[in-house]
Amino acid sequence: MAEPPFAKATGGKQQPLPPPRTWPPASEFQLLGKSIKRVDGPDKAQGTAKYTSDIIRPGMLYGEILG
Repeated sequence: MAEPPFAKATGGKQQPLPPPRTWPPASEFQLLGKSIKRVDGPDKAQGTAKYTSDIIRPGMLYGEILG
């Protein structure tokens, strides 16, 4: 019979599992089930949002990967 994987690391004794985590009731969460207004929503919807690929700086280096 093979040794369990924990045998060498713990000297042959199995360690007890930690107690299961208990979460507070949903009423105590501040954001759960509520609408959150996104700051970038209107810019994305209008197509005016700035993304990393839209930024061009003087002397900027760039590259491409050819696969």
